[in-house]
This record gives sequence, C-alpha cells and structure tokens, in this order.
Amino acid sequence: MKKYISILVIMILLLGLCACDVSIKGEEGHMSEAFSIDEALEYISTHQPEKTTLEDTGLLASARDRDSTLFGFVNVKGEWVVIPRYPSTVSFEGDYGLILNSYSAYEYMDRSGRVVYSTYGKSPISESNHFSDGMLALSLANDSLQRYVYLDVNFVTAVTASGLPSVDWRWYSSSGLFGMATPFRDGYAVVMRQRNANCYDGLAGESAYVIDKKGTIFSTLPAGLDADPSGVDNNGNIIMKTTSNLYGLYSKSGTELIECKYRFLKHNDGSLYLACNDKGFWGYVDQNGETVVPFQYQKALPFSEGLAAVYDGQFWGFINETGELAIESVFDDVAAFSYSNPDVSGNKGAFCENRAAVKKNGYWIIIDTGEFPYACLTAEQCEGIEDCPFIGIRNGIIIYKENVEGNILYGAMTASGKIVIEPTFIYLDLFN
Repeated sequence: MKKYISILVIMILLLGLCACDVSIKGEEGHMSEAFSIDEALEYISTHQPEKTTLEDTGLLASARDRDSTLFGFVNVKGEWVVIPRYPSTVSFEGDYGLILNSYSAYEYMDRSGRVVYSTYGKSPISESNHFSDGMLALSLANDSLQRYVYLDVNFVTAVTASGLPSVDWRWYSSSGLFGMATPFRDGYAVVMRQRNANCYDGLAGESAYVIDKKGTIFSTLPAGLDADPSGVDNNGNIIMKTTSNLYGLYSKSGTELIECKYRFLKHNDGSLYLACNDKGFWGYVDQNGETVVPFQYQKALPFSEGLAAVYDGQFWGFINETGELAIESVFDDVAAFSYSNPDVSGNKGAFCENRAAVKKNGYWIIIDTGEFPYACLTAEQCEGIEDCPFIGIRNGIIIYKENVEGNILYGAMTASGKIVIEPTFIYLDLFN
C-alpha cells in the first residue's frame, strides 16, 4: 500500500477534508498543529506505510497464487504452509480448512496440511461448510436440490432427517435428508425435510423444526414459513419469512414474537433487530416488536458491537442501541463486515473487532468506535475496485485489496494499520 495516510493526516480527512485549517488530537491525546487539505494530500504522496512482522501463531488464510492462479494456505508472514495446488479453498475456521479438489470432492485439512476427511469415493457433494458448534452441515448432490446431513467432529454422520415426523409422500422425500439445515448455535439448529423435485412454493409446506445435536425435535415452527438460513441467533430467536416475503420473529421454542409484517428483518448481534417497514424506511425493534429506534433511515446495517451504521439520505453515521448518534453522520459510505466469530452465520454489521471501514471524499478509512483512524486507501489505490477495498478483520488482522500497476491484489495489515503482507495475492481470505 504505497500511499498510506498517517494517523495525524487521516484525522483531518475524517474532520471533513475541507480546504480550511483544522486542529486535531494526536495519538498521545495532545492537540497537533493545523494542516490544510493540500498539505495532507502532499503528505499522502510522499510517505510510505510502516511495516511489521507478526509472530507465527498458527493462524492460516486461504490465498490464491498470482502465477499459478491456484489456492493454498499462508501464515501471517505470507509464507505458504500449504502450497497452491487446489482450484478452491476456504480459510481455516476452527481446526480444519475446507478444500474443493478437482471440482468434484471436498476435503478437510488440519493446520499441519494433513487431509483428515475426504469425500472421494463417497456420495457426491454439492455443498459443504465449516463446523459450527461442533457440527457440520454437508449437502449430498443427486440433482439440483440440496440434501443435508450433519456430521460431528469425527466426520461421522450424527443427525439426519429420519427423526422428523412423516409428511405427505407426494411432496416430500421419505429419506433421511434435510432440505434445509442451518448452522448449530448453542446446541440448536433449524431444519426442514427435503422436498421432492415436483414440490412447488405455493404449497402449505411442512413445518421447520428446531432440533438439538441428537436430532431430537425441540420445537415445531409454523407451517408455510421459511426460516432464515442463519438459524438461531444470539438471543435464541429465529427470523422467519412468509411466501409473500414478509418477515417476523419467533423464539426457538416456537412462540411468535414479532408478526410477519416487515419487508425485511436483519440481525447481527446485540438485542435489537433491523427492520424495514411498508414505506421502505429502516428502524430498529426489540424482540417483542417494540420500536426502539424510529423508522427514519433510508439505509441501515444491523447492530454489531453496540453500534449500527445508518444513512440519513445524505451521509452515514453510527447510532447506539438507544438511537443516539454515537459517531457523527459525515461519511459517504460504510462497509459491511462479517461477524467476528467464524462459527456464527449471520448478517453483516459495520463494526468488527472494534474497527469499521468508512468512505469520505474518495478515501476509504479504517476507524475504531471512537473515530480514531488507523489506515486509509486513496482513490488511486482503489481504481477498478467497485466495493470497499477493506475485506474484513479477524484475529486482529485486516485483509485489503489494492490496485497495483493495474492488477487488483490482496494484502494484510494489523488492526493498527501496519502492513504485514504486501498486496501480492490474487485473493486472500480472513485469518483464522
């Protein structure tokens, strides 16, 4: 990242990027000298980023080699631990990394590079994920439909649909396969039985069920409603949707908490749910359906780490769970980062591990919850990148992409903005 803005200069950008002089607070808390925007831009063009080397703690990330275009795994030093030889990989989450080999079989690899499980010689696999709460949802491919079972940490089939109540054979398969299987969380997942190919959405279908790790039904959800694929959230609730795409909320015990009346309902963490009303405005409700933050925003993101990004029609800012503006609305755009815990599948919020990516006057900037800036990418560095150049943060390492001599390449930096891996990869995933 050749044009890196120092903490001092980035704060000027955050304070408006205007032509007038401003005073800012330095890293030690004292007031620094005033700079104009011209001086700030000159500083950008003449300073190089600080670099550092991290200790190898066993964290690994999926990376795509620039020369071979194949995937392997690298450590935090950018060194290949598993040489690039696969058509696709996903970063390690927990003990295992996921590999798609030869476009027909999945393999799971431990952190030493040893393959511990392979689908070669087994039923064809159409989709595989990572372990969540010690369980893995694996989709067996016989046709275009998804057919799931759950494996335990020993890669042994642990839960199938055979424990679900029998249903009309004309529309549902009598096999032990699930048509939907969410990740487990706190011991529970949401499932539905596999439908036959001639089953259509207009049917008043089978209920979704909340099950435990033994496959025992904990509760039955209302028939005709589809569960959010993220499953049970951190409040023990499940977002549900009608066939007419109206969203509501149910407890994992099957009790209706919020009537299915919203155009959309999202959740990342915390107690509040982001909702869109029938007029297209966004606000926040609690799990009882009470409006906590009025429906007044044109765009918004779910709460994460106590803050939510909201758009007032002109700028983005951040509110807390009481609806108070915690970070001033001055930003042109805000990125949505993945949940910091890789075992949790959910909607994306702005803050992750105390960092968020915001855009101001063409600059993408990494800030913390106190608006303190740590890193910045200029419009020149982002040329050809339509979305946010900061991919996300996990385990204190930020993945970013940059235009390097006409090529979009990926690198990594610390949460404080020090470069640990130069942008050299075609792709680099989050470190786990």
